[in-house]
Amino acid sequence: MNEDIVKVQQEVQRKFGRCMFRLQQIEQLLKILVSHASVQGHVDEILNIQNKKLADISRTTMGGLVSLLWGELCPPATTEEIPGNEPKEVSETGWISTKFQISMPDKEFEKTKQALVDFVDLRNGLVHQFIERFKISSISECHKADAYLDECDEKIGTQLLQLQLWSKALCDARTAISAYIGTTECENAFLHGVLPDGDVQWNRSTIVEYLRSAEKSCALHGWTLLDTAIEHIRMSDNTQTPSKYGCKTWREVLRKSEQFDIKKNVNLNTGKGQVWYRSRMIVVVH
Repeated sequence: MNEDIVKVQQEVQRKFGRCMFRLQQIEQLLKILVSHASVQGHVDEILNIQNKKLADISRTTMGGLVSLLWGELCPPATTEEIPGNEPKEVSETGWISTKFQISMPDKEFEKTKQALVDFVDLRNGLVHQFIERFKISSISECHKADAYLDECDEKIGTQLLQLQLWSKALCDARTAISAYIGTTECENAFLHGVLPDGDVQWNRSTIVEYLRSAEKSCALHGWTLLDTAIEHIRMSDNTQTPSKYGCKTWREVLRKSEQFDIKKNVNLNTGKGQVWYRSRMIVVVH
């Protein structure tokens, strides 16, 4: 039975269109992965930075996206960790730096990388050379084109699934980070200097900052009465207590933090002992 050339051509066109559609899906996934793999900046600018990064790569070719992908998301296992950039200037605004990476053995890395390089060649061949390669004016050429598109569709499907899995992993990681940022543990670690294991980074802890702030308002002849400082701090933030930092008393905070000089004397009016403190001088050695 003779085949209808028009129907055969339409089937080739349908499969070609399917391949193009899925290629665009892959291109979108690559842009998302590259643009979200790492971002850093001040808190109030981070969304604009993210959007600018996405806009900058919006016209990048698929070959360029694949190259960026390896630099951003998939470095070889033997690549040394590159420290993140520090903010160029001190600001009261918080600084955020996030970086997501996919780790795999070097052999797997090379295999995966080569598969994507070959995939870019496949994509370029479909986009730029398909009509020249297959003259679908005949039944036999249509069959060749049909078979070739089936092969391409299988390879495209494999890469699409891989990128979807990576995209989901990145999305899950971002969701987990967002959830963690809202926890008390995160607030203590990043805002107050109390790490999850209970260790305190005293030099940047909130309670030490409050003690220093109290000095500016309450110091007498260079020394600050601890009882006065405590009342001053409670008026500003009554959540700042020694127990939050693993201490039983404010005196223990002064001692453990090692940020202050301490002296004791007796109040002549009450006969009770009292504690004074002052910030230690920071000596910079060049």
